[in-house]
Amino acid sequence: MAEDGGSHDRAAGHLPRPVGLGVDLLFLAGDCALEAVLARAEHPLGEMKRQLRAARVQFFVFRTKHELRDLGYEDFVEALGLPFLGACR
Repeated sequence: MAEDGGSHDRAAGHLPRPVGLGVDLLFLAGDCALEAVLARAEHPLGEMKRQLRAARVQFFVFRTKHELRDLGYEDFVEALGLPFLGACR
């Protein structure tokens, strides 16, 4: 049982959702990754895709696929070159 009352399985890669932060998606950028994205003012999503593929940006999801769709994230996630959580159920 998690401290926030919910359950999670860290061994399976499931982490508790950050309580009270209102986080749906989280990007963690490594050294210089954010600067590289911002330097591409005309095409920042293309650079973000490159940084994701190179593992210099990590992507975490804190909502279900259905919640993300309802919140309007589907096109954004697909624009990053990520399948819209096709493997998640």
